[in-house]
Amino acid sequence: MSDNTEVFKHVLHKRIGNTEYWREIVIFEEGPFVFRVVQELQLNLIDSTGTLKAVRPPIPSRLEWICSSKEEATQQALRCLQQSKDDDWLLPPTASSAA
Repeated sequence: MSDNTEVFKHVLHKRIGNTEYWREIVIFEEGPFVFRVVQELQLNLIDSTGTLKAVRPPIPSRLEWICSSKEEATQQALRCLQQSKDDDWLLPPTASSAA
């Protein structure tokens, strides 16, 4: 995706027990009238020594939507963010996002 322009990026965090989850929501502009919204999930287990270890999620870890306008892509990203909020996802302390 190196030719794509990142229009929006938002990273969220959630911790349940000894598992840390990261959700990233990004809008890419791929060309005229082509915007891709990507929601990706990553998770890490914290072992007994406190070390984070990457783990492959047991569920689909990447969802994508193709939209024909920036407004449509923004609405889809906002739906993803609202669902994240409803599911108690939080902004990590050092997170930054751009609109």
